[in-house]
Amino acid sequence: MRLKLKKYLRYDTHDEITWASQDGYVIPSLLGFLLLTSLVSISALNISATQIRMIQSELNYLKAFISTERVLMEAERNLTQGLDVQDTVDVELYKPKYFRNKSGTSSQHYKLTSSTKTPLTHIQLQSTVRIDTPLTPSKNQSKKIERIQWKVLSN
Repeated sequence: MRLKLKKYLRYDTHDEITWASQDGYVIPSLLGFLLLTSLVSISALNISATQIRMIQSELNYLKAFISTERVLMEAERNLTQGLDVQDTVDVELYKPKYFRNKSGTSSQHYKLTSSTKTPLTHIQLQSTVRIDTPLTPSKNQSKKIERIQWKVLSN
């Protein structure tokens, strides 16, 4: 389609040679650009969703770990006061090799094992404690607890 008022234009840009050499590369390049932008966006959303799941998993593990450790520490405190802790943790009484009592005190060693199991995590903590009880009760001396070892048991 040619312009009718061609004499008023300085340049004739719509001749038959120009129209015949047009390949139509603009629309395919725009579609390719949109496809590439879509792929980058989908990839970014996938990566961010994966990272959010990883952070949530770490947070759940940390919460389970803290609650297990809190139960273990509470059991140690209750054991020092002479209360029963069999319902909260597993208590094992043992005698270490080459251990000698100090004069005037009676020492008892315990292995306390606490565990928390959630659908995705299973955590077991073990603490080895020694409770020193003075043989002659006095106001200045009371029971002393000492944590000898603390470890995370493998699943």
